Amino acid sequence: MRFSLSNYRGLGLVLLTAIVALWLAATSQLDLYIHPRYILFTAGLSAIAVVMVLFGGKYAGVPDDARIDALSDSPSGALSRDNPDDKTNAHPDVNSGGIRYDQDAKGLHGGGTAGKRALRLLRLSRIFRTFRTHRTWPARLRWLAAAAVCIFGSLALLVSKPVPLTSATATQRGINAAASPAATARQPVSSPLFASDDYSNFTIKDWTSLLAQTDDPDFFTGKNVAVTGFVLADKNDKAVFYVSRFVVTCCAVDARPIGLPVYAPGWQSGFKQDDWVRVTGAFVSNPSVLNPDPIAVQPDKLQKTSQPENVYDY
Repeated sequence: MRFSLSNYRGLGLVLLTAIVALWLAATSQLDLYIHPRYILFTAGLSAIAVVMVLFGGKYAGVPDDARIDALSDSPSGALSRDNPDDKTNAHPDVNSGGIRYDQDAKGLHGGGTAGKRALRLLRLSRIFRTFRTHRTWPARLRWLAAAAVCIFGSLALLVSKPVPLTSATATQRGINAAASPAATARQPVSSPLFASDDYSNFTIKDWTSLLAQTDDPDFFTGKNVAVTGFVLADKNDKAVFYVSRFVVTCCAVDARPIGLPVYAPGWQSGFKQDDWVRVTGAFVSNPSVLNPDPIAVQPDKLQKTSQPENVYDY
């Protein structure tokens, strides 16, 4: 049996990707890429993929004839290749590159389940072999480029420490871009969050959800804020920065940045972009004439803190 790398390359890429996913899940790093509710699902499918690849690799390099014999119920094989006069089975038509068979073939009608499986396998084999034979060099190069991206990307995930999304991504995607532009002053409130009597445990996501529904200063003024997030400088006013987080719905690709504007002239002297900070203070009507947000946090205390274990909101 001749070994052919082309028989194993697809299985190799699947195996590599599955191993990387399992490694990230085992080291509690997968939640930097996907929502935690999908971790068990992803790890389970990756484990199944590893088992199937290891099992399928047993047949990846087996020639078509041997593969068909392995699936055959009869001692000589469900498809007769040695006896061209055998009319009870299907025969590969070598000259045409297709499959011809007798309509009364026992292997296809009423007698051979294994024969039917073998015939389907042979048909698929010939289709893929024809594709491989007629593949052009540009197509080969595209495949090699895709394989290189997959391999080096997987190796990079294995050897490098995962880094959460930063202010650069937040700037690119736009802070609070998903907030409703229709929110107007004194808009009727309907969220259950408005009925709360204790706002001390509200997160950035909770506050931005309220701000997206109303910017009534009478509601927000005087309410205390205590949140943790990374620093995102406001592009309009140097006296304002956003204490920010990313909200992940499915994975890091769809993560959207949210944040509360903090009016703190001179904040640059103690903090820089992407620093994690703890902000405590109260909402006020925004003193900034350049920042478009009508409500801002006026901090009583700004404190640098370490990056939390869970950097995203969900």
